[in-house]
Amino acid sequence: MNSANGVSQGRVAKAHHLFRGAAEVTKRLRQLALALELAAAVIAAWSGLSGAVLWGGWASLVMLLLMFLAMSLRAWSRSTHNYSERCRRLSITAFAYGDEIGAAVLSGLVVDAPPFAESFAARLPAKTLDEYYEPTAAAGRWRLQELYAHSSFYSWRLLNRAGWLFLSVGVLVALGGVIVIYGMALPSADSSMAGRFLDFVCSLVFVVLAFKAFDAAADAFVASRGARGVADVLVATRDSDRAEEQAAHYDMERVSGPTVPTRIYEMSRKRLQQEWHERRRALDEIEQSTGTRGSRI
Repeated sequence: MNSANGVSQGRVAKAHHLFRGAAEVTKRLRQLALALELAAAVIAAWSGLSGAVLWGGWASLVMLLLMFLAMSLRAWSRSTHNYSERCRRLSITAFAYGDEIGAAVLSGLVVDAPPFAESFAARLPAKTLDEYYEPTAAAGRWRLQELYAHSSFYSWRLLNRAGWLFLSVGVLVALGGVIVIYGMALPSADSSMAGRFLDFVCSLVFVVLAFKAFDAAADAFVASRGARGVADVLVATRDSDRAEEQAAHYDMERVSGPTVPTRIYEMSRKRLQQEWHERRRALDEIEQSTGTRGSRI
């Protein structure tokens, strides 16, 4: 299973592959949900600015249906996100210690994998465990600390960028909603029952979308701050118990945290690699000072 450098080539690599593929499925589901929500916003804007009852009053039903489908996709994405985090925890721990994942465990992961997970994973950069985590420590506790320091560092930086993106979307949606609602308040707006109900649904769509965007931005900034705290501890601590505590805290934060659009990762990867290589020197100094590094990869 293990090569000379301690890298698992079998089930651990498969679990890592499923983790990344399922994470990508989660992002695609949430992107599709966002597309449906934006479609509802476009209909709402069209209705509000035109002042007409679109499609004989059916526009309200279409918008509500789009929002319901988006909500269903987001509910599904929570399940795929939990699955991807399960695969990540199994693969990162086994990779760190040079262990193997049991055949029965891997079989369960394969059966539970969401559709298209493997095909999505095959299209991502940094496909192998070595390319993804860039470990330098030999298998053991120091490698586990290094892998979690790497992962939390990337989460910190990427979530911060995602937070600004979500905040920008929220501001744009809020401004669009103000313009549309102002247009619906003009005297020329339709005052029939269907028109008033359509106005209500249009306003509701913009309020919900703006709230979701601002909430996502807040979640991303909070998660980014938490990941930074973990990353800072893991590149500085010599205490193995504290390192394990921080790793467990990071695992819990990831389960409930937001996901980062893949495009942000792809655009930021080279820059973050350079930043990470600089931060990793702190880990090297700790390991050398304690004399516990062992062989290097």
